[in-house]
Amino acid sequence: MVVGGVRIYNLYVPNGTALGTDAFAYKLQWLERLRVELDANSRVDEPLLLCGDFNIAPDARDVVDPATLVGCTHFSPEEHAALARLLGFGLRDCFRKFNAEAGQFTWFDYRAGAFRKNQGMRIDHVYATAPLYERCAAVEHDAAPRSLESPSDHIPVLAKFS
Repeated sequence: MVVGGVRIYNLYVPNGTALGTDAFAYKLQWLERLRVELDANSRVDEPLLLCGDFNIAPDARDVVDPATLVGCTHFSPEEHAALARLLGFGLRDCFRKFNAEAGQFTWFDYRAGAFRKNQGMRIDHVYATAPLYERCAAVEHDAAPRSLESPSDHIPVLAKFS
């Protein structure tokens, strides 16, 4: 979809369920197909936005304890490599433009009070090519909806562009 001259991909990357499964292989293939799609239909010098639930925490700042995620989805070397290949198109993390701090999460397990304890993962992202990245004025995580009666396990990510 192109809106106001910006090509937008609002997406959900498959979860992958568990390393070594067909679902995990599908997740990696899905990310590769997205890269092929970008190469075929987009240009790095044009405004492009990829946003949504990527089901990947890019680095140690994006999880509570990396050691507990060894052998798990969302933080595996395979997923990091697939994400790096996708971002290699020329995409930059708009959230990290404004916030380098660890512990800024967008997903929280419902069990054991993870939200209250700020024990989650940053798996919802806003990526942009340079022309749009330069126009990014803010990216915020909105925790307010978690106070609703039946909230999602994700919180909204709001990006503002000039």
